[in-house]
Parts: sequence; C-alpha cells; structure tokens
Amino acid sequence: FYAIRRELHQHDLPAGLSRDFAAALVTHERGYRAVSVNEAVCFVPRVPSLHSEYRRKVRTITRGMQTLHFKRHLLDPRRHGLFAWMLCSHKVARWFAPWAAVLGLVGLVALAFASPLGQLGLAGALLVFALAFIGWRWPEGKRPPRLFSMPAFLVAGNVAVLHATINAMRGQMNAVWEPTRREGSAGTPAVAGR
Repeated sequence: FYAIRRELHQHDLPAGLSRDFAAALVTHERGYRAVSVNEAVCFVPRVPSLHSEYRRKVRTITRGMQTLHFKRHLLDPRRHGLFAWMLCSHKVARWFAPWAAVLGLVGLVALAFASPLGQLGLAGALLVFALAFIGWRWPEGKRPPRLFSMPAFLVAGNVAVLHATINAMRGQMNAVWEPTRREGSAGTPAVAGR
C-alpha cells in the first residue's frame, strides 16, 4: 500500500517487472527517499487459500528478483552507500535464507547419523514438515487449525522463494496480474491485488 509522486511513477520499466518495488528504487535514483509511515494502517483480509497465497508469493518474488536484477547497479555500495546495504539486507539476504535452510537440513541429516542431538533436531524438522503437509492438504475453503496453518504458511513461504529463484534464473516472466478475491470485513466480497 503506497503513494508516489507522479513523475517518479512514470518511468520506463520492462513488462513483467514489479512496478511497486521499482518505485522505491527509482525514488532513490532520482534523489528522493521512500518513507514508511507507521500511523498509516491498512487491513488486508487473509487469503482464503494457502495454494493461492503460494502462487502469489512465487509470482511477486520472481518479479521482485527480476526487478532487482534490472536495477542491480543499486547494490553497489561505492555508488549508493547505505541504500545498497539496506537493499541487500532487506531483499537479497531474505531470498538467500531458504537456501541456507536447505543446507541446514542437509547438515541435520548428516548430523543425525552421528549425534542424538542431530536426531532430535531432524525429528523436530520432520514434525514441522508433517504439520505443514497436513495444513497444505487441508480441504479448500476450510481454514485449518493454527497447529497446521502456521507451519504450512512458514514452509510454503520458504519453498515459494526457492521456486521463485529458479523461475527468475530461467528468465520466466510473470507479467500477468490477477486480483485475489477476499471476503471484506462486513462479509462483502473485496478485491485486493496480488
């Protein structure tokens, strides 16, 4: 949910890239700054389907990665100083975290052969995956209990980053935007972009 000066919004951007993410990047390029306003509150109803949320995440993260690649000169700290650090820590590091988790899981499997602590860690990870799987397979239209929905949301969000990274590296464009149908606060249909 953002507002931007018209002259900053009207810039050339290849089709399929994320115009809202690019807005903050263009703002910096033109000598302005993006500001978060804590007093501005926006309520967005939950997406009724974890599968829809997963597809939305894959699409928006893929577009975000491709947009950052298009504006990759902003990652140069010699030219963009603290902004490059903020961009790298906020976006790039977050996109690397699921890959680090995959390596951590491989390490847990290896450690489980040599250590009871490794076996305990692996058992905990498998329990989270089992709960996530139940949450993922929960019937459409019925909200699963938090015991299943929280692990499912956590795992799906991280797998979405892995999926998006592969899409971005393949150059797959996700230019199609379609609204997410959500129930409004008074039970009336509301439409929000995804």
